[in-house]
Amino acid sequence: MTEVVAEATPQTAANHGMPPGRVRHMFKKLDSNSDRVLTLAELQAGFEKEFGVASPHVKEAIPKLFDAHASHDEKLGKKVLQIGVFSRFYAELLFRHFDANNNDSLCRDEAERALR
Repeated sequence: MTEVVAEATPQTAANHGMPPGRVRHMFKKLDSNSDRVLTLAELQAGFEKEFGVASPHVKEAIPKLFDAHASHDEKLGKKVLQIGVFSRFYAELLFRHFDANNNDSLCRDEAERALR
């Protein structure tokens, strides 16, 4: 039998239509002109500012992931990343960041580093 070491009672139900708070916070930090969308340039500059110089495979992943998740904004006339898809983009980029040997999987050491 497993010993229970902690219990929690959620105070409010999760809003599945809204990204988690820390993801929204990162989106706002990266949105340098506060237009509620992210351009590729904002992502590249913002992630470098937040995380420092990334490994080459992470730098290569940013434009590829942007192209995969961004959509064309008619008003702005360019591709942008909306808050609704930023969670997925961010998760994939963080995975690339922690996949230090770039083999598309996290070994135990990489996973432990990610959780710290």
